[in-house]
Amino acid sequence: VEGTKEITSSITAYAKSTVQAARATVDLNKQAEVAAVINQGLIEKYDRQAEQQRQIRDDETKTIKERIDANNKLGEILDEQSEKMLENVDLQIKAAQLEFDKNQNQENLIALLDAQNEREGVLAQIEGFRSEQLINRISLEREAGEQKVEQLEKEIELEEQKRQAVNDTLDAVIDAAGAETKIGKALFIAKQ
Repeated sequence: VEGTKEITSSITAYAKSTVQAARATVDLNKQAEVAAVINQGLIEKYDRQAEQQRQIRDDETKTIKERIDANNKLGEILDEQSEKMLENVDLQIKAAQLEFDKNQNQENLIALLDAQNEREGVLAQIEGFRSEQLINRISLEREAGEQKVEQLEKEIELEEQKRQAVNDTLDAVIDAAGAETKIGKALFIAKQ
């Protein structure tokens, strides 16, 4: 009788743990299915936000600062998108791994490999977006540098025009006063 109670107790405990494990697996599978759908929604949501920033960045009527800020914001959106999408795909991998660990058949192996490939696909997609963002950051920085050089050249040209106007005025006064007069000689020296 005592041995029967121990066996019954062990069987009951095993059955409970099996049921709990099965429930956990079912719950994880449900979460993974939801995560797959959520990932598609995240792709659309973040793609829309990213595209809005790309439009600002590429709008040449905006200031260079606005365009650089938009490109930086695009980088932040890509970071957030990457994080959320990887969290969801990791949940799918975890569920597939759990199923494979329970039953190592071809169907479960293929599901696990599909989930792992999905993760690689997410990484590749994000990396492609990052490359585009980096290339545009470099282009915007170069454009900002070119604008600074252009502005400095304009300032130098303006100073040259001012100096020439002063010299022209001095020449006119020297001509009016006479080059050999004291005023003419003083103005000639001041011009130098």
